Amino acid sequence: MSDIPDDLRLIQLIYSGQCRGCGIGLDVDTMAQWSRSTRAVWCADCVSACKAEAGFQSTSAQTTPSGSRRSSVSDASPVSLDSVSIAPQTKWERLCNYALECIDAEAIKTLALHSNDGIQWFTHSEPEGLITGEHDSTPASENMIARLNSPNWFTDGHTIIYGWPTVVLLDRDRRPKVAPLFMLQVEPVRDTRAHGWMLHAMGEPEFNIAITANALFDPSISEEVNALTSSGLPFGDSVAFEKLVEEVTNLLGLEIFQPLNPKIPSIHVERIQGVYNAAISVRTEPLGYNAVLRNEIRYLRMRNDWAGTGASHLIMQEADKITTSKPLSNPLAAPLVTNPIQEEALEKLRREPITVVTGPPGTGKTQLVVNAVANAWLDGNTVLVTSTNNSAVDAVVERAEGDIGAGLVMRGLEIEHSVNRWAIASRQHWQA
Repeated sequence: MSDIPDDLRLIQLIYSGQCRGCGIGLDVDTMAQWSRSTRAVWCADCVSACKAEAGFQSTSAQTTPSGSRRSSVSDASPVSLDSVSIAPQTKWERLCNYALECIDAEAIKTLALHSNDGIQWFTHSEPEGLITGEHDSTPASENMIARLNSPNWFTDGHTIIYGWPTVVLLDRDRRPKVAPLFMLQVEPVRDTRAHGWMLHAMGEPEFNIAITANALFDPSISEEVNALTSSGLPFGDSVAFEKLVEEVTNLLGLEIFQPLNPKIPSIHVERIQGVYNAAISVRTEPLGYNAVLRNEIRYLRMRNDWAGTGASHLIMQEADKITTSKPLSNPLAAPLVTNPIQEEALEKLRREPITVVTGPPGTGKTQLVVNAVANAWLDGNTVLVTSTNNSAVDAVVERAEGDIGAGLVMRGLEIEHSVNRWAIASRQHWQA
């Protein structure tokens, strides 16, 4: 709960911030209301809504039943922002902010305790080339090879990230944790010729958001780092990369304890908070995020056309929702055998804006999805089938092709090829 103070003044933000009332992110150059007493900012919507709810005017007066006059400001009860109707756009931005906070919370899991050196994280003595873009793979270190040779050390669902340089941070308990400043995911592959392991890059490097996701840094610093790195990294230019590392380090206010040189990485990382010229690998939980996803959510946060999508049903009041559904004239179809519970779920999927179906393995969720896609096709709608893993989508495609027919569910690559074939055929037709 947050009350509007009476010492607000309109300012133009020189740093990004967050509205004390609704939690919306406020970008640099945004006009916002600032309170000197609380040293906090409020967005214009929250201030206007609170004043409208309270009904106070700075120069007005009211007459009491006894005939005395009183100021509507001095006697007005504090207005809680929780009781104020928040604009739908503000709710959308808060939802996006929540998604960003979830990404940050997951990113923090990649920080490794310094004491787990040789167990969870490993230094590399070979010249660094994956982050700077000079190589596609690098040898695993000796102590990491011993771990990779252990049964199930890597195959139990964990991920390995690699990066340079190394940052040491002290958490609230003053325990040092390590993480690469710039990172990418790697895939360990056995090198039979050298009797070792090679770490192959699985993507392009990006700033490690785990560094700024914890409470050690002000959120405005995270925005500044994002602005510095979002336009792309100097991939393939080690000298420019060194300069970028120095700029990011200065923004973070961290001390560089070793001269930065990716060609001669150090294998020594002290427990003191700062930046070290070390390339490291970290075994961590599976990554469900990346910088691209985070930037996409930031971009979506600024959009105002979400009301025509399914997101409107999470945010808007019933009377404000944009209805795009068509009346259903076809009866329920069930190409695959269903039970009464699945039929009820199919009816809800056809008529309700949001339906959640849960169940343990073997309860027919894949079968339900295939039937839902078939009904959507009969109703003249399209469906996007997504999952956190490829196997779930593959199962839907295989059931649809095997039990109904090819083309009902198509993978993204198949759709692209189909569109390309149609474009080529159309071009040939018109040329003829």
